[in-house]
Amino acid sequence: MGLKFKKTETFGDIPVYQQVHEVSQAGYTLDNAGLISGSTIPAGTVFIADDATRKARPIKTAKVVTVAAADALVYQVEKGHQFATGDNVSLVLKGKAYPATVDKTNANYDTLTVATTLGAAAVGAVLYQSATTGAANSSISGTPKGTLYETTKVEENATVTLALRATVYARRIPGVPADVQALLPLIIFSQSK
Repeated sequence: MGLKFKKTETFGDIPVYQQVHEVSQAGYTLDNAGLISGSTIPAGTVFIADDATRKARPIKTAKVVTVAAADALVYQVEKGHQFATGDNVSLVLKGKAYPATVDKTNANYDTLTVATTLGAAAVGAVLYQSATTGAANSSISGTPKGTLYETTKVEENATVTLALRATVYARRIPGVPADVQALLPLIIFSQSK
């Protein structure tokens, strides 16, 4: 009777961090209001956190996959986002933000439809959830604290850890608009592959 080894291969997330210098100690509880239960939030997603309540929530974003004209009302985006019908969407801070209708019926992409155009969007542009609506006052609902350290499932009492000082591969994480990146001076968004 000999000792037999069984090899099992597992596949995890592609690495999204080059280096992590500091993470949130004790983590936060995921504020899953408005998120899709059972879905996953990928590592590298930008989060807003409240140190008093120890709750954190992601900034919902979606990457545009087809060029949208200056008068577009329909924006085709990558699947896997957290947007829901009624969420306000915007392309830039202090820009246009309007409620969107989400359609997930296409197998290759989802569409976000607004009643008033947000403006032109190139492939790779990032739509984000705005806390406000209107022609020139889009905003996020708090100050970004860091990026999600590990992919997390949306469920009750899920705990999240945030990278507070790190270098992240920007091409491997959900899209982060440049004006939101600017609000995270301790996170370097590397363009390396």
